[in-house]
Amino acid sequence: MKGITFDFYKTLGERTKPTPSFEQLSDILVDKEYPVYPQELEAARNYVFFHDFEHHTSWQEWWGQIFRRLDFDPPDQKTLTELIPPPLELYPGIPELMKQLEDYRLSIVTTVPPFMFEPAIADIKERLVAVTTGYSARCAKGNPRMYLLDLELKKLKATESLFVGNDPLYDIKYPKKLGMATIHITIPENSSEFADW
Repeated sequence: MKGITFDFYKTLGERTKPTPSFEQLSDILVDKEYPVYPQELEAARNYVFFHDFEHHTSWQEWWGQIFRRLDFDPPDQKTLTELIPPPLELYPGIPELMKQLEDYRLSIVTTVPPFMFEPAIADIKERLVAVTTGYSARCAKGNPRMYLLDLELKKLKATESLFVGNDPLYDIKYPKKLGMATIHITIPENSSEFADW
């Protein structure tokens, strides 16, 4: 094994403070006279997240695209600020883990837009050979292009790399189909039948 690819969200880190639900976000918008309700807000967010792979560099740009998908002009800066969730953070011990893996080519594969997680990985970025996102691969996880781009950037074959993640479909089944070994980080009752470990 020459390389290890990590999922980011709920593998290397997540938000440590509560994130507003679509219902709570909708309440904020309805109070500001934007008739946007939870289901349509969730649908627009998912469309932007998993399909509109534009280069958003801020929450303002990200939310602006969601509002355009909902056929609204983006709200004012104050309202946009209320919609921003707490920042993503690395789990304790991850920087030390990355140092222990110095013999491997390390990378991240995630659909999360770079501006959302880049501050969180600042302490480990120098250890990463590649970071592949929905924007750089122009697709979401599950599409082989994303995993193949990661391998190409690391100059490795699938059989030389290990994928570590929490999602049984996108972090285990699809990398495994390409020939990668896999580690599923999970609770026992939700473990993947496809994972090697």
